[in-house]
Amino acid sequence: MKIINKSLLAVALFFLTGAASAEKPNVWFTGSGQGFTEYLITNGDVKVNISCNYASMPSFDHGIFITRYNPKTKTDEEIFTFRDNTGDGEFIIDGISYFPSSPTDNKFSSGEWRRFTEAMSAAKKFELKIKDKTIGIFTPQGKSIREVASEMKDCKDMITLRNTIFKE
Repeated sequence: MKIINKSLLAVALFFLTGAASAEKPNVWFTGSGQGFTEYLITNGDVKVNISCNYASMPSFDHGIFITRYNPKTKTDEEIFTFRDNTGDGEFIIDGISYFPSSPTDNKFSSGEWRRFTEAMSAAKKFELKIKDKTIGIFTPQGKSIREVASEMKDCKDMITLRNTIFKE
């Protein structure tokens, strides 16, 4: 009985420390499930979630979701998504503007997605703007860039993925 309790405690601590590391400001964290990999970073208040379809169904596209922590409800509340971005959402990465959007299955959005993920995978600083208002400034830590965000450059647009790994 004590062995089971110790095992449960170890599993619970593992998940708690994993969740806590996701909340450290300016540290990239990743998680995966059902063919998607999520790259998450927070500046303490605002969280950026870049969700990449690496091996899910080819009809599902990538996505970028912006949330803000609400201390009253103790939950993250979505404040913006980059679906069909018409210029309202902007990342300024190391001084260059990016306007990623999903779906990434047309020529413009696929090209912008590639530019964005390559730049974000090495970004030392980025600013997030929604409707020309700065929502957050992020300065990812070097180790989390090298060990987590660097893999984001492999998050190819859906045109490329449908012609390679999803090709039937």
